[in-house]
Amino acid sequence: MLHETMERLERYGIWPGIAALGASLLWHGTPWFDPAWIAVLCCGLPILWTAGKTLRRLELDTSVLVATAIVAAVALGEIFAAGEVAVIMQMGEQLEHWTVHRAQEGLRRLLQLMPRTGRIIAADGSERMVAAEEIPVGANVRVLPGETVPADGPILTGKTSLDFSFLTGESLPVDLVPGDRVVAGAINRFGTFDFRAERVGSDATAGRMAALVAEADAGKARVVRLADRWARWIVPAALLTAVVVGLGTGSLLQAVTILVVFCPCALVVATPAAVTAAIGNASRHGALVRRGDALERLATVTAIALDKTGTLTLGEPMVTAIRPVSGVTSEHLLRVATAVERHSEHPLAKAIVAKAQAEGLELLEASDVRIEPGKGVEGVVAGQCVRVGRSSHQSTGFETVAEVLLNGQRLGEIAFADSLRAESEGTLRALRKQGLEPCLLTGDNAASAARVAEALGIGNVRAACLPEDKLAYVQEHAPIVMVGDGINDAAALRAATVGVAMGRIGSDLAGEAADIVLVSDTLSTLPGLIDLSRATARTIRWNIALSLGINLAAIALAALSLLGPVGGAFVHNAGALLVVLNAARLLWRNFPRLS
Repeated sequence: MLHETMERLERYGIWPGIAALGASLLWHGTPWFDPAWIAVLCCGLPILWTAGKTLRRLELDTSVLVATAIVAAVALGEIFAAGEVAVIMQMGEQLEHWTVHRAQEGLRRLLQLMPRTGRIIAADGSERMVAAEEIPVGANVRVLPGETVPADGPILTGKTSLDFSFLTGESLPVDLVPGDRVVAGAINRFGTFDFRAERVGSDATAGRMAALVAEADAGKARVVRLADRWARWIVPAALLTAVVVGLGTGSLLQAVTILVVFCPCALVVATPAAVTAAIGNASRHGALVRRGDALERLATVTAIALDKTGTLTLGEPMVTAIRPVSGVTSEHLLRVATAVERHSEHPLAKAIVAKAQAEGLELLEASDVRIEPGKGVEGVVAGQCVRVGRSSHQSTGFETVAEVLLNGQRLGEIAFADSLRAESEGTLRALRKQGLEPCLLTGDNAASAARVAEALGIGNVRAACLPEDKLAYVQEHAPIVMVGDGINDAAALRAATVGVAMGRIGSDLAGEAADIVLVSDTLSTLPGLIDLSRATARTIRWNIALSLGINLAAIALAALSLLGPVGGAFVHNAGALLVVLNAARLLWRNFPRLS
């Protein structure tokens, strides 16, 4: 009960505390009551509670020094000074809490995406639904269109197109036949197939990815507050100085003044005020900073790794070429292919239809359309059999090619590729000017990765990366910023010094794992963010120097009996105000954007 009360006071006590201090300045009522007592109770009690817990652990932090100053000021009847110190310290705490992400949602969201059930096929051919973790190793499992694969293993019968984007980031479904392996978490886009479960539950791919995210999260060291890092010498120095001044002047009042002015109020506000202003600036330019210390960490990075699909590229297949055979026009080839592909939900089919619509073609009608997973689409157009499917002339990764047949005769082919984002080249150029040489980390094949790397001038390429490969790379090359958009990037985003997720098309899990989300879904924000983070780091250093300078000056004045407890409290107000005003400049700092 007491613990809950202190938590409520810590969260909400700041507002009555501020009001009480204002009332105290105007108070002309009963002399035995000062409204500043309300500030002492609402803001001071949580500090005393925290200091008590710290001392029980035989540790020192800023709460111990502040609690000592509050108690000493109250003992001498300096109620306003005690309340002012408590309020300023709580203001710093509230600013810090506002900038720190406390919820750990990433792992929960990944667990929601994991397959929950599977369809076991008995020896007599009957089907039985069981929980995914209860599927026995060696069991035959059937997966219908639209379902999620519940375990890892080889296909026994049937053909399919599986969406592996959660694992590799590849935007196109992969056609599989008996003998090919499927993994838990992949989505069956077309066809029914049976496979043998070899890895189930936490041993399957989806379960291992959840463990990777949790492990990476636990491995990232928590950033310790600056004032608490310095508390090991601030507290003893304050107590020793207070004793020396008290004995030297023979005044207990001056000893208490030393404790009051030694409280690192401006120092506590220095970092969160700068970070809060920078976060406000970033949010106006389409970047959501989800963890308060992310900008501080971003200023330290010396390397950057980027995913390919959905990050440097749009993540959607587009028609890049139409190649009819001699005597056939491109328009006729596209119209014929669109007639049957209009009935399919395959990403390549949607790209064909989108191309025809963009060119304003009059669409043909098709009948008796049949979709064969892993092979293509077939139908009757104007009394002739049209088939669109995998090309026997398909190239080795630079593009995906679909062949169009009319009555068994080759009519031509349509090529697809994932298009680069318009801002990718300019963004990488700006990052290089900032001293960050990019590395391309992708789950796609080597040829596809090489095409994008060559177009963007990226020399460091790691292709065919699984989530654990990306995780290992960012751990080996810290301090590093990782930019990605898919579930397969979640562990690397979490483990990197700073994880940046693409917002609009990125997965929920990638956003939860990242420190920063580009809700504007454009890479052009990235160089501005890095520039802002470095400006934030400089502002924090200036704030620290300013706050320490003010404290040292106040200590000298108190030691010379030129400053009392109330005067010391007002010095704190002035110091904290100057720090906040200096930090506020970040809110209006120019945020360069690429054209």
